[in-house]
Amino acid sequence: MTITDIAAWQIPHSACVRVSANTELTWQGNFTIHPLVGGETPTTDQASPITAMNANSGSEDASVTLDAAGKYPYFCEIHLTTMEGVIYVE
Repeated sequence: MTITDIAAWQIPHSACVRVSANTELTWQGNFTIHPLVGGETPTTDQASPITAMNANSGSEDASVTLDAAGKYPYFCEIHLTTMEGVIYVE
């Protein structure tokens, strides 16, 4: 299952999504202006699979498949409190 346009990656963005393991998640937006990273505002989590995505890919979609259960927070490195969310994987 692919989730696209998760409350579109724009200001404001606040999304909490619950998915099953092995779900491909896709964000759509401009990642040069709104760099998407994993972690809890304002701390980037270097171990997050979301952080591993190309945050400077311009307007290309950013996708990641989360295969392990857990909580995966993410945010925009520029708009710390107005663009953030959490993916809960069961």
